[in-house]
Amino acid sequence: MATIAVLRQGLGTPSGRDRHGDPVGQTTNHFEPGAKVAWGSPTQDNDDKRVTTTNPVVYFHHRVPDIVREDILIVPGGRRLRVVDVQHWEHVRHEYTAGVAVICTEVS
Repeated sequence: MATIAVLRQGLGTPSGRDRHGDPVGQTTNHFEPGAKVAWGSPTQDNDDKRVTTTNPVVYFHHRVPDIVREDILIVPGGRRLRVVDVQHWEHVRHEYTAGVAVICTEVS
């Protein structure tokens, strides 16, 4: 399991954005242990004759990390991922959060 760094921008205003949608304010960072990264991969669609790619996903099992949309994740190896969505999944038979899937896109 990996520990990832979480960078969060725009804590200076209530919305964290200016009138143009750009982040304003200071950038904070913290670390989230226990991550498993599933890298996106290209797959070939033989019916439509095109290549599609899947987004990288960061999984956390049995915990809910402090990660929100638009955060930047720095994973081992230095690659940077922007958070697109954070999805909780529940246990099949019991009502508790079994983990979190963080869907990302890679940024440079």
